[in-house]
Order: sequence, then C-alpha cells, then structure tokens
Amino acid sequence: MKKIIIFYFFLLPFISFGQSWKDSKYSKWTTEVKSEFLENCIDGAGDEFTQDDRENYCICSLGRLMEQHSDPELAGKMLLGMTMEELVEYIEPCLFLLQE
Repeated sequence: MKKIIIFYFFLLPFISFGQSWKDSKYSKWTTEVKSEFLENCIDGAGDEFTQDDRENYCICSLGRLMEQHSDPELAGKMLLGMTMEELVEYIEPCLFLLQE
C-alpha cells in the first residue's frame, strides 16, 4: 500500500502540470515548473509523513529528475510509462527521506 501511495504522489505533479511545460524555451525547468512540482508532490504525499519529510523527499525527487532530464514534459512521460517496480527503483535514492 505504501508503494501505491508513493507512486501516486510522485506522478501527481506530472498529471496536473499544465501549460507551464509548453511555454518554456531555453530552460524548461523554470521556477514556476519546479514550484508546481514541489507543491503537488508535497500535497499529494498524504498525512502519514511529516511535512519536513515530504518536502525533503520531493526536493530530492525533483533533483533526480532535473539531473537526468532537461525537459520536464519528457520526464513526466518517462515516469508515466514506468511500471511500479521501475518507478520504485527510480525513486529509491529518495525514499529514505520518508519516515513513518
């Protein structure tokens, strides 16, 4: 069940991102896109984790995505195409930040 919750709030920012992806030209990870990702990720994490843990996890996750993908839209498509096992493996470096 924990994996499903983590999966949901990790993907939520990519499902709810809107036009902000398409308007970027040079740097697609704009302040607006990063803020929207963090807000949606933190809000979607649920009450079982502390606010600090959710923030740290989401910052770590955003950092991983930005390191590996210059375009947030492509990062979102990649994540949406992953299986549960692939997603858990991808975000594993940040999971230690979530403590119940």
